[in-house]
Amino acid sequence: MALTALSAALGLSPLAVELIGYAGSVLVLLSLTMTSAKKLRWLSLCGSTVFAFYSLLIASYPTMAVNCAIVAINAWFLVSMGRHKERFELLPVSLSSRYLRRFTDFYAEDIQKYFPRFSMQDSRADTAFFVCRDMVNAGLLLGKSENGGVLRLELDYVTPRFRDFRAGAYLHGQLARLGYRRLVLPDVGQAHRRYLKKAGFVFRQGEYVLELRPN
Repeated sequence: MALTALSAALGLSPLAVELIGYAGSVLVLLSLTMTSAKKLRWLSLCGSTVFAFYSLLIASYPTMAVNCAIVAINAWFLVSMGRHKERFELLPVSLSSRYLRRFTDFYAEDIQKYFPRFSMQDSRADTAFFVCRDMVNAGLLLGKSENGGVLRLELDYVTPRFRDFRAGAYLHGQLARLGYRRLVLPDVGQAHRRYLKKAGFVFRQGEYVLELRPN
């Protein structure tokens, strides 16, 4: 690969320039694996920025122009997302609801990744809530109420599209307003532990515990 004047001025070897191109490509590819629209846009923006810089280094101006346009498009969408104020709603649902059964059936495979011991058929829950974002169902909480404001959870599931911790933060605040003081969840699969720790759950005697406080 021939060095441009800019590459030479920056002291970049042909290998370094090529690695910059690979880095941009990897970021763009990774963006396509994101289930969160915001993460997809951020990764795509970063990848396109790096690739536009790479195109400039190799004097490929049409490629640079396309990637600059992609950067602008991603930036516009991110600004729009930042301005949009999502509306959350906590909806109690009957445990005999056909939609509840259909929801757990539809997401059964994904639910098992995070809650391998969960079975709707064997559930002893007496409490169920759907969490909606802009009236789109974002998640489901199932549990059994106990004395002292304790809710023993069987399921605290968020659909792939909405896994950015915002639904959980809203849910926990609302549960505190409803009088719950503690959430207890038996040890779950490795995939869900990262979320629990970030949400503030503490592991105690084989269970994850979250002390709720009204916002």
